[in-house]
Amino acid sequence: MTRVGTAAFRGLKAADDVVDWAGRRVSNLHDRVDIARNGLPDWSSLFPDTRLVEAAYAPIIDRLDWDTLHVVDPGVVELARGAVARRRAAGAPAQQVAHLDPVASGGPHDARGEVPYAQAQAYAELVRTLDSPIGVPLPAHIEFAEGEAPVEKPWSRADLPATIGIGAYNQAGQAWAWAKSIERVAPGVRTQVVTIDRGSHLVYPSDLVIPMETFTDDISWMEQFEADVLDTWTHALIEGGRAILGRRYGRTFINDAAVLGDVGITVGLLFHGSDLRDPRLHASRTPWSPFHNADGETVQALQARRDVLVDRFLEFEGPAWVSTPDLLADLPTAQWLPVVVDVERWASEQIPMERPIPRVVHAPSRTWTKGTDQLEQALRALRDDGLIDYRRVEGVAPEQMPDVIGAADIILDQFALGSYGVAAVEAMAAGRVVVGHVMEEVRERCEDLPIVEATPESIDGVLRDLVRDRDRARAVASAGREYAARVHDGRRSGELLVARLRPVAEGHSHGRLRPRD
Repeated sequence: MTRVGTAAFRGLKAADDVVDWAGRRVSNLHDRVDIARNGLPDWSSLFPDTRLVEAAYAPIIDRLDWDTLHVVDPGVVELARGAVARRRAAGAPAQQVAHLDPVASGGPHDARGEVPYAQAQAYAELVRTLDSPIGVPLPAHIEFAEGEAPVEKPWSRADLPATIGIGAYNQAGQAWAWAKSIERVAPGVRTQVVTIDRGSHLVYPSDLVIPMETFTDDISWMEQFEADVLDTWTHALIEGGRAILGRRYGRTFINDAAVLGDVGITVGLLFHGSDLRDPRLHASRTPWSPFHNADGETVQALQARRDVLVDRFLEFEGPAWVSTPDLLADLPTAQWLPVVVDVERWASEQIPMERPIPRVVHAPSRTWTKGTDQLEQALRALRDDGLIDYRRVEGVAPEQMPDVIGAADIILDQFALGSYGVAAVEAMAAGRVVVGHVMEEVRERCEDLPIVEATPESIDGVLRDLVRDRDRARAVASAGREYAARVHDGRRSGELLVARLRPVAEGHSHGRLRPRD
C-alpha cells in the first residue's frame, strides 16, 4: 500500500511579502519568471526564497513516514525533490508526484500569460498539512501518512534562568530601554536585545547587532542564532510584527512565533507606530493626519501591509504592547507600554524662557509624519516679527541631542499624528516647554499630559501666548519634567512587562520574573 505525504505547502512568505507581488497586475508577473532551456518556467526565479523554504521545512518533511510526496504548489518542487533524494539515500522508497497549474511552454510570452494570479495569492498562506490531496484523484487503497511527527510541546523552560530576547529593530533605542527597565524591576532576569544594522547614522545600544544582509541571507547564521535562542531564551518580545530569527521562516513574526512557542518560549509583540497604525482609520480621527493623501505610494504601501497583517495581530493569543497610546485604537487588545528615557541624562540646569527671544527647536525624524511643512509655514509670521529664534535640527547623533534640547526654550514636537513619543518625553525630561498636537482621545488615556496643544492652524497664537506669559510657560515645563519622571523613567514600563510575563515564568530556577518589592 502506498503511503502519501500530502503536505500542501502554500509558501512561507506571509502577508507583507505578498504586498510587493500579489498586488501587481498579472501582466507584471513575467518579471519574476525565467524560462529554462527546456522551455518550462524556472520556478526558483518565480519563488526566489526556495532555499529558505527548504531550510525551514526540510526537517519537517524528513520526520514524516511516506513513500510518495504529492506536490500541489510549484514553490515546493525543489523542497520535495531534495526530500526524495535524502529518503532514497537512506534506503527508503521515495518518489514525488506533482499536480500544478499548467504553464505553457514555447517561450517567455506563453509563460507570462498563463501563470495564474490566484497562485500568487495562494503563496501568501502559511504551511498547512492536509489529510488528503487537493482536487486531484489518486489511486484507491492508499494510506495517508500521519501528520508531522509529534513535538514535545510545550517544552519546559523551568530549569533555565529567565532570559528575555527583544528585537529586531530597537526603534529609537526603546528595545534596549525596555530591557534595562525589566532588569531594574526584576533583578536577576537577563535580557538580550537584537538589532538589525540598517546603515543608519542613528546608533543605539544593543547586545547583538546584525548586518542586514546577514539577517536576510545568511542561512548558516540563522541556524546558529536560532539554536542559541532555543537553548537560552525563556521569553521573546518581537518588534513590529516582523521576523526576529532572520528571514529563514519569512519576513513576519508568524512562523518565528510558532518556532519559539514550540519549545515553550513565551512570545509577546511590541509595536511602535507605522508597523501597526491604520492609515485609513487615522485619517478619520484627525484633520491633520498625514494619511489624507490616500493616493501617495508610501501611504498605500503602509495601508496594504497593515491590512494583510491585521488579522494575524488580532488572532495572536500572547501579550501585545504599543509604545504610544494612540495605537490602542488600532489594536484594542494591546496594552500601552510607555516609552522610556534616561531622565537624569536629559536633565538640564538651564531655566527655560529667560531669553528675550525664546529659542524654538523642531527636530523631525520624518518631516511628513511630523507635519513639518505646514508647521514651518505657520511660523513664518512669528519669525518675521522677531518673536522667536526658530531652529530646525536634523541629522544630529543621539549622544549630542541632550545638549541641543537642553539649550532650547520651546520644543515643537509633532503636528500630524496626534500623539507623542520619545522626542516629546526627552524634551519634557529636559524641562523644556513642549508644544504639539495630541488628540483628545489620547489625552484621556494619559494623566494630565503637560504638552501644550497646538495645530498648524493655531500654533501662531499659542506661541505668542507662551512668549507673553512666561510664568505659565515655565510651569508647563516643570510639570513636564515631573511627568517624564513619573511615567517614562522605566519603572512603570518594567512593571507592566513583568506583570504580564510573570505568570508564565513561575518556576524558573534563576532570575525569577518578579518585580522588586
